[in-house]
Amino acid sequence: YQRFLLILLLICSIYSFAGDTFHVVGGYSLIWFIVLYYTGGYIRRFFAYENRPRIAIGYVLMTLAVFVSKVVLTKASMAFGFHGKGAAVFYEYNAPTIFFTAVALFLLFKTWKIKNEFLVKGINFFAPLTFGVYLLHDNTYIKPLLWRQWVDVASAYQSAYFIGHFLLMTILVFVLCACIEKGRQMLFASVQGLMKENWNKAWTIFRRKSCSAESRD
Repeated sequence: YQRFLLILLLICSIYSFAGDTFHVVGGYSLIWFIVLYYTGGYIRRFFAYENRPRIAIGYVLMTLAVFVSKVVLTKASMAFGFHGKGAAVFYEYNAPTIFFTAVALFLLFKTWKIKNEFLVKGINFFAPLTFGVYLLHDNTYIKPLLWRQWVDVASAYQSAYFIGHFLLMTILVFVLCACIEKGRQMLFASVQGLMKENWNKAWTIFRRKSCSAESRD
């Protein structure tokens, strides 16, 4: 399993720097989802490391590495006339830096024994909404409007308030998308309940008529 997972990471993460031969598309393809699925399976079955302070340090270091690489490569790309091209090489979803940052964050929550009942209720409320949040904010049609017009992250990039702007917008986008997803779930639950109720009524009527027809015969 370890060798298999290592080969997947080498092919879909590190080797992607040389060219997108396997069509990973910066971590947006089904192939990368499969890699993440196997990573989660490995952590669940074999990974027992629970030193939270070291995991937290690793997460902070990897996060800083991502941020610094983005700043440094952007300035270098502009200086050499590439106009920002290649500056996000360590910022892609399938980049090793992002991958290990995500794994470290996952392990922090995995080893966190939450005792606060209010916090547990909050997590249980938002957990079923997260996939919907992802589908909404990363939608092919919504994404350009969201990040380039409505939120406009690029305009705040050179600002001293960039980090605050980034954190605030991230929270707002998450909460808004979570509310939309919750509304969708409630609507679909109502429709499903109504369909089930009507189906049960129709089935009951059908059974009665069938029984009546059989009794006549």
